[in-house]
Amino acid sequence: MPIPIHRARVAATAVAVVVLGSLAFASIGEAKSIPAELRVVDSDGDILAEQTQYTQTSDTEVKTDKKADCFGPDNVGSGKTALVPGATALSQLLDAQVSDKDVKPVSVSDAFDFGLALCGIGEAVATEEGFLLLKQNHADSESGAEGTTLKKGDSILWYLVEDFNQPTPDELELSVKPTAKPGSDIKVKVVSYDGAGKKTPAEGAKVNDADGLTDAKGVTTVPAESDLVLMQATRKGAIPSNVGEVCTTKLSKCPLGYAGRIGGTKGDDKITATKDAETILAGAGDDKITADQGGAPDQIKCGAGDDTVTISGGSPSKLSGCEKVDEV
Repeated sequence: MPIPIHRARVAATAVAVVVLGSLAFASIGEAKSIPAELRVVDSDGDILAEQTQYTQTSDTEVKTDKKADCFGPDNVGSGKTALVPGATALSQLLDAQVSDKDVKPVSVSDAFDFGLALCGIGEAVATEEGFLLLKQNHADSESGAEGTTLKKGDSILWYLVEDFNQPTPDELELSVKPTAKPGSDIKVKVVSYDGAGKKTPAEGAKVNDADGLTDAKGVTTVPAESDLVLMQATRKGAIPSNVGEVCTTKLSKCPLGYAGRIGGTKGDDKITATKDAETILAGAGDDKITADQGGAPDQIKCGAGDDTVTISGGSPSKLSGCEKVDEV
């Protein structure tokens, strides 16, 4: 089963539309940024974004879209600039545009008194019969993109539902260690979250190249038959899982930054990576990046600004655009 991924690597009332307009945004003032998980999945199961995304806590301006007819042609955006206060599910998407082209364009309408309506994320678009489902920490959100306050460590998922009449799908989540011995059986666990965020083992899920469907505990095994094993869980009527990537060769020879992705903002970020091999796209601003390689190499692209990177452990990372590098 091929893994449907697109990488450069608001609620139930906010629908997505084909976006022909343009979007511009800018952060207002100086403020820190916070990390949270972001995943965007279209109705075909294609992953448009899957990363740890830093989001500025300062206010953001967004230009509304005159083609954003979320609730019909009489409710398009005005084309004026609107304010997005603080770190929200909407401002997270705006900041994600810095490092991930697949979330472009983000389209919003200001036709309603209750706030901004999200109308599209990249290719995740729909007719008036569909909507963008927003889940925060695995539970359905009823606050919309602008009204969902983002906290450090949150998990945000957007999924395009084509038809309001469809049952709200459960969310699958796959967990697997990022390394394994060649020729071994890789243990994979899959869980399912319902609309209230209740977690249960995902029995009967299909994981590509697995020996069989997941059992009653949500567990199956995948043979380690290549240097890098990619896997994703699917089940009828559910949102496909995140993608797990397992390296089975010597750590220093694992692909650069294979195990995860971190996106920065246009402002000044303090980015802290994990011990896994990660790709860090810091963006503009004077960033401070702390990377712990843990034996597998990171890939760090500092971008514009005066950036400082502190690295500890493992094989040397590949760095570009970084003004100062300290090794400890």
